[in-house]
Amino acid sequence: MNLTNPATRRRDTAEAIATRCRRSHSDPHPHGTGEAAHRSPYGRLKRRRAFLEIARGTVVAALSLAVLLAAPKPSHATPIGALKLVVAAVEVLGTIGTAAEALDDIFDDVADVGDDHPLYGSGNTFPTLSIVATETEFNLFLDQPNEISAFEDDYLATLSGTMLFNDGQSDVPVWKFSLTFTAELFLSNGVPSTLSVSGFVQHIRKPSGAEHLNDAQQGPALDLDVDVSSPESWHPATNIVATSLDTQTHPGADHQDKLTASRLEATCCTQNFKNFLGFDYRMTGEHVAHAPEPSTALLLAGGLVGLAVVGRRR
Repeated sequence: MNLTNPATRRRDTAEAIATRCRRSHSDPHPHGTGEAAHRSPYGRLKRRRAFLEIARGTVVAALSLAVLLAAPKPSHATPIGALKLVVAAVEVLGTIGTAAEALDDIFDDVADVGDDHPLYGSGNTFPTLSIVATETEFNLFLDQPNEISAFEDDYLATLSGTMLFNDGQSDVPVWKFSLTFTAELFLSNGVPSTLSVSGFVQHIRKPSGAEHLNDAQQGPALDLDVDVSSPESWHPATNIVATSLDTQTHPGADHQDKLTASRLEATCCTQNFKNFLGFDYRMTGEHVAHAPEPSTALLLAGGLVGLAVVGRRR
């Protein structure tokens, strides 16, 4: 408690105010240094502004990168591809221009290359081929509705092709495949008949986008070999299913592909001729998704940390 008279107190107060004014103009640390400055309202405000600037910059950079990586890439809704069918050394060329077409439309007339093969057409009924291809995925489905009998197992049939992708400027090859269909049917009991498909699918062009920058341009061929065998005791309309998967991820430098489906289904059989009553084949190949690059992961993590700090300070 100040016991001086009022005039003295007023003089002391005036001198204190003048001293603080002079200090605020000449002292670079008007609120002191060290622990006192750390606890002062001015120090807290300064630190908060610094944290806000750091957090804002980190978040903006992370969001910009996310937008860049998520930007739509050229899509390929309708595959365009050159196909080839070889039966008994006879080669027929064609082009698939829609998602699904009958082999008769692709190759004019499948019967022209001989009736004795697993992909033959009968009358107005022909196998149907469906291919959907993108930069990162290849799906093939083939349906043969006709009976595969002892009279259609003399020749194997090889169906091959290259699927193209439009990158906005031109059509470029992306996927390559080859499938050989073979039927070995026997009339005698006790000898199982088999229907098989073998071949490969290959990703021959890396996808676009920053995450694929270091990929090798071409991936390895993914081999497949699958077959179904008829039972020794014949029963009509017995489904036979066989699946042979190449489950390995095949790296070619940093290019990684996987064959995720290779499935052959056949319906068996007629008692007199022991036919397969048609079959379906499905195949899927894909470019394995990439994990975020280390720099990307660190940037995103930094943005989250910045948001957490700002939230806590508030």
